[in-house]
Amino acid sequence: MLRTCLSSLGCQEEDSRIGTLSITKVFQKPYSVAKARPQVFNGEKQMSRPYTGVPSFKGLFLLGVIGFGGYAIFSQFSSKNWPEVTGKVTSVDIEESSYRSSRYSRRYEYTPVVHYVYLVDHVSHEGQANLRSFDYRSEAMNYASNLYAKGTHLRVLYNPNHPNFSSLHRSAI
Repeated sequence: MLRTCLSSLGCQEEDSRIGTLSITKVFQKPYSVAKARPQVFNGEKQMSRPYTGVPSFKGLFLLGVIGFGGYAIFSQFSSKNWPEVTGKVTSVDIEESSYRSSRYSRRYEYTPVVHYVYLVDHVSHEGQANLRSFDYRSEAMNYASNLYAKGTHLRVLYNPNHPNFSSLHRSAI
């Protein structure tokens, strides 16, 4: 079989056994998979995009926001009717966290963390609560030491179904 190709016309094939000549055009422009093609549905022309098999970032982001929001609302509602007991502060730590405030600088936040113990049905439980954040470590220390000094008694709300889950504040909802 003899094959001759020209750049603009295509290719010619000649089979010496049969003596036939066929011309095939090889320079056809193939469809791109990523391009949208119009389709007709119920007499209306609509553009459709091919499914790539990858979920969109917007969809995943929306799902995350809904999930996180649902959890936050649920946890706020659930502590509204929790019973309370008296607890005792065992220690206060200051957590330092940093974030980038601009391209070349970092900012730091200082969050007091109160550790406490409480009794439910003669069983001791430990809990911790993160307080509000401050820009300076000294502010965080002053706030925590004034309100939550070691040995201070405080009101602890606990989940009656799971007494190891606790909170220091009732929800506003």
